[in-house]
Amino acid sequence: MKAIWMFLIISISTFANNAFAQKSPLRSVKVEWESFSTESVVAVNCDQFEYSFLDTRKYKLFTSKPELAKLNSLITTKLFTREKECRSIDVRGKIIFNYSGSTIKYCFDQFGHFYHEGRLLNNKLLWAFITKIIPKSDQ
Repeated sequence: MKAIWMFLIISISTFANNAFAQKSPLRSVKVEWESFSTESVVAVNCDQFEYSFLDTRKYKLFTSKPELAKLNSLITTKLFTREKECRSIDVRGKIIFNYSGSTIKYCFDQFGHFYHEGRLLNNKLLWAFITKIIPKSDQ
């Protein structure tokens, strides 16, 4: 009986913490990119992006609430699908979501494939947003 009560108390407290916990607010989003026509000797991975294009990459920073709300809605899990045909990407940009207590980074190639936490993904709506902000001369 004592074990049942302990299980019940732990279950309720866990549910209450997860169900009522507030998410950290999104403070900014930064999109960095290198011209899609830039050629490299080897494929650039996510970790090499900043170093590989140290002096040539461009960026756009979003901080207004309407823009942040729109961008936050574009990274819901249901909008990402697992990439089935592509095995690796040659990174030409990244999008960085800065929350109060954490940062989430997605790298992307020129074809709209995303890399995040060891997974290759697609997100057509996020890609459409990114291609609207990158000048045509860089695409």
